[in-house]
Amino acid sequence: MDPLSLTASLIAIGTAATTALQISISFCDLAKTYKSAAGEIEDFALDLRAFASVVQLGQDSLERHRNKSPLSEVIRYIESFDVLNQLASQSKRTTTNIERVWQQTRSLQSDNLLTKVKWIAKKSEVRGLKPDMESLKSSLHLVMAAITMEALQKNGSEDAQEEIKSLRRQLQVQLETIHVLQQSQERLRIELSNTVGSYAGISFPTDAQRALVELGESMVENGTVPNVGHRARPSSGPSGDILSSTSRSDPFESINVDTVDPPSNWAQTLYPSSITPSQYASGLIIVSRGKTSQQRVGFAFDSPYNIISERLVDSVGISSTYHQVPNIWIDLGDGRLTKCLGEAFITWKQAKRKMMGVCVGKYSIEYRMHCLVFRNVHPDLIFGQDSRDVFENSIKWDEF
Repeated sequence: MDPLSLTASLIAIGTAATTALQISISFCDLAKTYKSAAGEIEDFALDLRAFASVVQLGQDSLERHRNKSPLSEVIRYIESFDVLNQLASQSKRTTTNIERVWQQTRSLQSDNLLTKVKWIAKKSEVRGLKPDMESLKSSLHLVMAAITMEALQKNGSEDAQEEIKSLRRQLQVQLETIHVLQQSQERLRIELSNTVGSYAGISFPTDAQRALVELGESMVENGTVPNVGHRARPSSGPSGDILSSTSRSDPFESINVDTVDPPSNWAQTLYPSSITPSQYASGLIIVSRGKTSQQRVGFAFDSPYNIISERLVDSVGISSTYHQVPNIWIDLGDGRLTKCLGEAFITWKQAKRKMMGVCVGKYSIEYRMHCLVFRNVHPDLIFGQDSRDVFENSIKWDEF
């Protein structure tokens, strides 16, 4: 990113902070007028103020670090994936939506029953702003922690090492927050698509988010920035069904099929069309005797494999193996391929359904499912072809 574009992106991020702060003050004043909804309006004003504070701090930190450390590997990494430009775009979209909600809310004329009804109708739009605001905050928190950690690594003191440990914990929290927000945004898109169309398609840009997640994970795991040279952005989509198994030995790296040398050993590649669930259902993972974890599973009957996310494996405590990793890769939709990390077996407990969708509540069926472990897949659990005969006619699908 050239210096002018970088400066423009930082200005756009700062403008979002300024606008949010100004509108938060206006919402506080509005709460004094509409006493019937004062509490909810004030809560949103506080959310806006917290958002403005973090965004302003993020802009200041980025600008200061860029000026002080122009050769920063973190800055070079986020520039190579256009992260700042996409953060700026998200800031502009979020600011536009904040302004629109404010204009619509301020049009309420008096504090009466009709005003309260109108505010209730607006609340879904206000709620729709929060995941995008939190997403931007978490992304900036992650970048700030990464650049601070990079600077501290040049200091060998014990205090610096303790601070680095603390930053690793902060990065882990932000990674978990980003994952939760992804799920929240997906739910809101589904929930609001019929009533608030302008929010339905808004989410943090996928390639930038993945780049940030990989930055955070790499800083947590080994304190270094991911190798930019091995993560060139795709110029076009995958052009074949094969990938060299010798081109990458690290299962935690993602690569672009257009950058791979001619293959000598073949690997199987799965593309988005084969791993996109067509149906969803709910059930339990039996972790151990007396311990279960309620989960939602997607069914992708075109996928030859069952897929589980590394996050779910770790959070639930599922036993998994990471040696003799199958040479299987998946395309998450942006042309980069992610290698299988390992294998896991889960026991899935599914409520059985009779014909015509009538549930036999006191009966259940259990199946031992072999899954391949991947990083950053969504949803966290996907059953493939071998589940068709088992589940297709035996359960009632979740309804959106």
